[in-house]
Amino acid sequence: MILLFPLFLVASTIAVVADFVRAGSVRGVRGGLAFFLACLLLCYASAFVLISLDPYFDDNGAPSFIDLRFRWFWAAELAGWIALLFLPTAFALRAAVKGVRIRLRRTSENEAVAATPQEPIRE
Repeated sequence: MILLFPLFLVASTIAVVADFVRAGSVRGVRGGLAFFLACLLLCYASAFVLISLDPYFDDNGAPSFIDLRFRWFWAAELAGWIALLFLPTAFALRAAVKGVRIRLRRTSENEAVAATPQEPIRE
């Protein structure tokens, strides 16, 4: 987890920047890539906050303080574990919301079509 999280963070950042350069605007960046990068940044921020709230760890029975200069490393380790749980859940929720939006849009379009008066067929 120590090297896996920074690797994914760097790879997703490169992918988003490359997509931005390809499209020429922020609107051209693919939604999944931007969502993945945002989720990784949220995982890291939450891990850093969690480490900063309780900066002690148990070192063979003796509590040891984590200096501020070392917390980024501990946060990267913890963010990797948080990302294992958070990323699949976030993408599943994103897919569910997208499915509901599509279903609602189809329903409203079908109701709009059904509500329009139809002219009788002339022969």
